[in-house]
Amino acid sequence: MKGLFASKDQRLILREESIDLSRATYSEELSSTGFDAETQNFHVSIDRILFTSPVSIIQTLLEAHGYTLNLENFLACLDDLHVTVMAQTQASEQSPYIGRRYLPTLQFRLPSKLHVGPLLKKFYTEIEAYEAAIKTLKEDPKGPARSDRKEQQKEKIEALERENQDLKQQIKDLKIELQRASQSIAQVNRALSDQNLMPPEIRLATVKAIAWDERLIHLKSGRTSFHLAFIKAQTVPEVGERCLVHIDQGIVQNAFFFETKGQRLTPALATVLFTAGGQCKIRDSLRRSQTLTAKNDEERALFQRLRRHDKLLVASLGDVIVSFQELPLSHDEHFIDRMQEQLAQFEIYSANDDEE
Repeated sequence: MKGLFASKDQRLILREESIDLSRATYSEELSSTGFDAETQNFHVSIDRILFTSPVSIIQTLLEAHGYTLNLENFLACLDDLHVTVMAQTQASEQSPYIGRRYLPTLQFRLPSKLHVGPLLKKFYTEIEAYEAAIKTLKEDPKGPARSDRKEQQKEKIEALERENQDLKQQIKDLKIELQRASQSIAQVNRALSDQNLMPPEIRLATVKAIAWDERLIHLKSGRTSFHLAFIKAQTVPEVGERCLVHIDQGIVQNAFFFETKGQRLTPALATVLFTAGGQCKIRDSLRRSQTLTAKNDEERALFQRLRRHDKLLVASLGDVIVSFQELPLSHDEHFIDRMQEQLAQFEIYSANDDEE
């Protein structure tokens, strides 16, 4: 869509009273992004910006049109920011239009000196007040009749100036970090697509959430969401990290988190005492027992394979067990382990008989 309208019966509606949506249906087929050079209006349908900050959208558009990234320009866009609808209406030109289908849309206008909204007016008023106060202090910085209130105002203004400088530096640092992240994403996507380095079953994904209760890592690749069980992960990542995921028949088999080393896990060896009904009771090297309950299909499948005296490699984050893996033993090792268990029980029983 080049402008604000795709056809005569599809239009961007800016005001509620301009259309009747009582019989209209929600339709993502009206998805669009557009910029009207004449009115300086930009719009993008909601389905294209889910989980995206409006500030980042405004920043992208300002940079694309050569505007300076400052608070004045951001406030000008926010003053005109509205949630509108892209609607398909009946052919009639009656007012209001009769909507057939609609899709919510985010719309705002680029900064213009001809349009000053309430936020920008308040910003200008505050700046003028600060400048007037600074000018008054500079005219007589060491006057003998200066009051305590004037001294307090001066200190407050100086503190605000220092805070303003700190905020400017933070904005500069964040802009550099954002630019590096954008370049990194672009380089990875180009390397994976243009050079054909990524097989079709490998995708670039982002960690959206960590479900500790379910021991699952929620991932999103494009518009598709997946989940990865902790027992298949080599580490516990942070929310927002990117990774490469291996997908087989719609199920994530593994993930490689390449941005950070993840959170530090404490490994330990445990012995299976019994499994039943989606539960597994284990005992660690300090002979402490704990019952694990399967939280997902992967864990339930693992518990069905386990037998008494099998070994598990348990990984903990603090006092919480977040992952465990089966350690298969050879027949000889399994036999030796069972013999040692029986000898230990015999020694305990013998000691009790001697005491009696």
